[in-house]
Amino acid sequence: MSGRLSELLQLGSLDLALMFDIQPMSGLRTEPVLSEKLCLLVPRDHPLAGKQGVRLDEITQLNLVLPSPSNSIRKHISGACEAEGLSLNVVADIDSYGGLLGLVKRGFCTILPTYLALQHADRAEMVAVDFIRPELEWTVHLAARHDATRPRASLVTGQLLTEVCKNLVSEGKWPGEIINRA
Repeated sequence: MSGRLSELLQLGSLDLALMFDIQPMSGLRTEPVLSEKLCLLVPRDHPLAGKQGVRLDEITQLNLVLPSPSNSIRKHISGACEAEGLSLNVVADIDSYGGLLGLVKRGFCTILPTYLALQHADRAEMVAVDFIRPELEWTVHLAARHDATRPRASLVTGQLLTEVCKNLVSEGKWPGEIINRA
């Protein structure tokens, strides 16, 4: 998750990473790559599983499992709820992707980027439901350290990662919208 990647970047254990909705950090340069929608992931037998879309106010009564409050997706979701005057019923803070998915299989709901949710929603246990009014989306960034130990290798790898992301979007494998730099 982005929180852990951010920590590894700051410690110098990583030179670059793809991260979501990052805040400016000393020593890092960032470049937006694509925007992506978030969706609600529910168990297949959940009442919302058959809906085409869900409003943000409809999920306030759900038992949600989300990453901890310091995680970028949680901050993003909390900000969207605050803007609408809503508060969520978060029953557990889980900073493990596998843990979140395991709890959805056991009857809880979570909110994930569409790309990740769709990798699991076609399984028999879970369904991804799009948000409507408002749509929830965020931006994927390439973050790189200014002081990378091998700056040329880091630059080339970053360009390759960006190109792979853009190809996945253009091929329809990553639901999102490419952000073109001026």
